[in-house]
Amino acid sequence: LAYTAQSNRASNVPVEIHDADGARTIRVNQRKAPPIDKIFLSLGTFSFRADKPAAVVITTEGTDGHVIVDGVQFLPVQ
Repeated sequence: LAYTAQSNRASNVPVEIHDADGARTIRVNQRKAPPIDKIFLSLGTFSFRADKPAAVVITTEGTDGHVIVDGVQFLPVQ
């Protein structure tokens, strides 16, 4: 997940991951700089399969500031 950190960003951004194993929500603090090149935050490793629905949903529901998402990048695990 790519974003730029600022003091007016939300500290509790809900990111819902829907993968082959089900759905889970990860909370992201966008006031804190992402650790990878100060651009990217790894949300973890997930199983996406062609025969299962998949989605990454980012909302502003219940947040305490601005929500900014510059990009979502999927990297294959070798």
